[in-house]
Amino acid sequence: MDNSKGEANLADLFPCSQDAPLPMPRFGKVPLQAQQAQFLPAVGHGAASKDDDALSLSWLDEDELGIRVFIREERGPQGIELRAYAEGVRPELLGKAISVALVAEKGDRFKRLTISLDQPTEDKRGCSGKRSFGTAADLRKQLGEKVTLDVFLLE
Repeated sequence: MDNSKGEANLADLFPCSQDAPLPMPRFGKVPLQAQQAQFLPAVGHGAASKDDDALSLSWLDEDELGIRVFIREERGPQGIELRAYAEGVRPELLGKAISVALVAEKGDRFKRLTISLDQPTEDKRGCSGKRSFGTAADLRKQLGEKVTLDVFLLE
């Protein structure tokens, strides 16, 4: 803080190494507005929803970014969890990261994860990674009942 009003500069509050540049997002061809919001799993289910009621969110951009993302509901230690599974369809995506966000239906809140594509596929033609968003109950509290999926590649 070196200004006369006692205000801190942003660089003073959040120092950033100049050696490691921040990853730049690269967006694909699937706009958030083109997606239909889906209901999150109902709170209180003892097991994952039946197949016809299960959450079905996916984001596919194999041509431009070479990414596929699927959100699945699975039974976890705290109840129903939502897990994101990301796949890179090209070997050069190994080691890259993807930003995956569940966005509230009205677009005013979101929950975002960074998923590393750090696992090569058996045939070495692609890569994958996964992470959990947490429980459906917590997500409903944070985001409401319906969400869409937004994804971009970090380069």
